[in-house]
Amino acid sequence: MIFGVNGAAIFTWLPRLPDLQTKLDIDVPTLAWIAFAASAGGLIGSQLAPWAMRRFGTTVTVAVGGISALAALSIASITPVTIVVGLALGAAGLGDGAQDVGMNAAGVSHQTMIGRPILQRLHGAWSVGALAGAVIATAAAAFRIPLAVHIVTVNVVLFALTVWALRLLPTGTPPERRSTMLARLAVEPSMRRSVIIIGLAVALVAIAEGIASEWPPVLLANDRGTGPGAASAATTVLLAAMSVARLTGDHLIVRHGTRRVLLAGMVATVVGSAIAFGVAAPAATYVGVALMGAGGAYAFPALFTIAGTDPNIGPGDGAALVSGVARIGFLAYPPLIAWLEPTIGLGPALQAATLAGIGVVLLVWFGMRNVDGYTTTAENPAPDGLTS
Repeated sequence: MIFGVNGAAIFTWLPRLPDLQTKLDIDVPTLAWIAFAASAGGLIGSQLAPWAMRRFGTTVTVAVGGISALAALSIASITPVTIVVGLALGAAGLGDGAQDVGMNAAGVSHQTMIGRPILQRLHGAWSVGALAGAVIATAAAAFRIPLAVHIVTVNVVLFALTVWALRLLPTGTPPERRSTMLARLAVEPSMRRSVIIIGLAVALVAIAEGIASEWPPVLLANDRGTGPGAASAATTVLLAAMSVARLTGDHLIVRHGTRRVLLAGMVATVVGSAIAFGVAAPAATYVGVALMGAGGAYAFPALFTIAGTDPNIGPGDGAALVSGVARIGFLAYPPLIAWLEPTIGLGPALQAATLAGIGVVLLVWFGMRNVDGYTTTAENPAPDGLTS
């Protein structure tokens, strides 16, 4: 439920970025910088989460992070001042980052304890929640319901669901009290290799998924000539494909292994991105976005599992690594789009997602040859490093 609420909170907001742009009367580069603020807050929150989990516990970290994110998103929807929107989204990112690490660390620990894969399904719940949020947002945009009315109403419901769901949250294993990751990187070569390979893959996945999540509605509204409802529907298509893929992901991983599923998914992401942003017809955008959703669905759950079960990293630091580096990836692409769009246009600028996907394919193909397990048990130990 917590995963689902988190997804719904984010994707109640993202499909209405064109409406936010209209409300604030800002250009695409300014909208990109607002997205940058949200990602910056998420990066900080993700790195504070292990400390918060040790100090206050996983449940408190998830609760405070999620509730503060809902409050900040509501403020961002109400205010007409661009700078206040940016600050509010930064605060929302802070809460989301802490909640993200807490719920994924708990999920990886529980998966390890029971000895079977569940993280794809947990992220599937996130996708289902995100899909529900996106469908409601698409309807709200189509019927021109004011942004503030829509966001605040949905967030009140999500607040109630959060409070109810917290009693069901597995507490997970608190991160160990040991040297910081940066200090360990300096003296542990095996950890350094794992962190570099996983970190690069996570950053590139974040660029591809972030672009797919945020920018197709803006592209359709600005360059493809669609109305607000049709533009927002691109996010619904993305999340529907992602939900179906993630709900079948654990079965595929048991049958084919983490590496093969991750590799096949990223190849589909590359093809979908090239179609979505390279072909001018609106129908091509929807087809490409569907491929990106289905293919990219496996990436983050797989990388959380790989990092959390790597003996060189561990569940708490692994969740912080994936979430933190993902936020760096989310930070990287908005300035890139703001710089490229005025020169080459929005569609070509969004091809950064295609290049990022190619980078992940290469990292998985050459750098993760021993990653085929899905959890750490006596019968299925975690791999001793990522490459052979």
